[in-house]
Amino acid sequence: MISLVPLLTYIGILVFIVGCIRKAYKLWNTPIHVRWELYPVAHEKNKPYGGSYFEEFNWWTHKREKSLMGEMMTMGEEILLLKGVFENNKKMWYFSFPFHIGLYLLVVFLLSLIMESVITLIGLPLQITEFFNSITVVSGICGLILTSLGAVGLLLRRLFNRELKGYSTPQDYFNLLLILSITTTGLIGWMTSEKLFDILGNYALGIISFSPTASISDVSSWIISTILLFSFYLVYFPFTHMTHPIGKYFMYHQVRWNDEPNIAGGRLVKKIEEVLNYKISWSAPHIKGEGKKTWVDVATEEVDFDEK
Repeated sequence: MISLVPLLTYIGILVFIVGCIRKAYKLWNTPIHVRWELYPVAHEKNKPYGGSYFEEFNWWTHKREKSLMGEMMTMGEEILLLKGVFENNKKMWYFSFPFHIGLYLLVVFLLSLIMESVITLIGLPLQITEFFNSITVVSGICGLILTSLGAVGLLLRRLFNRELKGYSTPQDYFNLLLILSITTTGLIGWMTSEKLFDILGNYALGIISFSPTASISDVSSWIISTILLFSFYLVYFPFTHMTHPIGKYFMYHQVRWNDEPNIAGGRLVKKIEEVLNYKISWSAPHIKGEGKKTWVDVATEEVDFDEK
């Protein structure tokens, strides 16, 4: 049984990487989206009132300026502070914020664990290893605690809040329970074993050096359960809406902030022409597509709104 644990971890890592790349590739190649055209746009410069470069006189005659810092600041507020949730659903934010901060810390924990293993393999000074080990321990403990508290709070909100309960799917509950099971077994493993982070460090080193079995030959069932659950999570993650961090990039840059002008002969013309020639497979009294008409046909034909 122990010999299967590393195999499942390798499978999890492989599926996670391939699945996330596939999801990003699919989103990158989706047809052009209807733009929001909502201002302010984060990359606008010198528009504190929320205006647009379209307001400038003869805007097409001079080079357009964008603010990368504006985008970074807006994304930072959303990613690190969950600004949108705070402004629109503060009761949810009280649980969602520690949940996400905990997840970020667990990502730091994993990266630090990997760095610690790589440094050990290449033989850098012990002080560097000890530095990353400190980061591993602090981020690991804080991440496990915050994620667990946030997951419990979000579960209770979905179970007992009438509005949330109405549109919470079984997958929503399963996702939270899966993450909570990983953090719970990890916390129990930490409380019952003083060497939890040493064990996980040795396991990560074994995974990287392709000799992991010996590192978990004599550890508690709680630690084994944590590793197995996390391996399953890696396989499961790319096929769920938990990949929204990937989707959010495209949502912001290609939909919410996309204000690229549609100039004759420009790259947007071909994309729009492609979409306009899609066949409409559905029908309605004012559309009557039935898989025969294109969007060009619908947009240019006369409609009798009095027809019954």
